[in-house]
Amino acid sequence: MTGRQEQAVGIPWFDSDNYRLARRFMADAQTLPRQYDAWLNEAQSFEASVIRSGRLATRVPIEVHDFIAWCLFHGRDPDGGARQRFATLVANQGQGPERRR
Repeated sequence: MTGRQEQAVGIPWFDSDNYRLARRFMADAQTLPRQYDAWLNEAQSFEASVIRSGRLATRVPIEVHDFIAWCLFHGRDPDGGARQRFATLVANQGQGPERRR
């Protein structure tokens, strides 16, 4: 046993207002569902699949302006890969508010 803590899977999480704003600023906005409810269903399905696989899932609220600033600082496009990386980093810094198994 290595003593390392299990790495959580960060799940980028939006509320309905931030989702509408995110669709305006994300580089991959055309790939995101137009309606929040459709996005929420996809996010919940992904979360469930992470949990079913036995991994720790952590919802990480995405504040659009903070996320865009993070992307600029790190030279990343604000897209799905960056959202996932950001969420995983936050989740594993112990800042993820909702850890689920």
